[in-house]
Amino acid sequence: MADPDLYRTKEEVEQHRREQDPIALFEERLRAQKLLTDGELEAIESEVAAELDAAIAAAEAAPIEPVEDLTRFVYTEPDGAG
Repeated sequence: MADPDLYRTKEEVEQHRREQDPIALFEERLRAQKLLTDGELEAIESEVAAELDAAIAAAEAAPIEPVEDLTRFVYTEPDGAG
């Protein structure tokens, strides 16, 4: 999100997405081999969306971490226990 992507043209980015996107390429391969239908893909996308919605809801419902705990377990604890 912090990268404004000013060093590439929009056309270059779109071309890369069309030609190099591993997810899209994998989807194309599965479709070509008749291993994936539109209905199956829609079901997968719905399942993923539901899982993401549940994770977001859980994160939003969780209590806010106290400021003094924000650096816990980032570095070794002062008493040497971590």
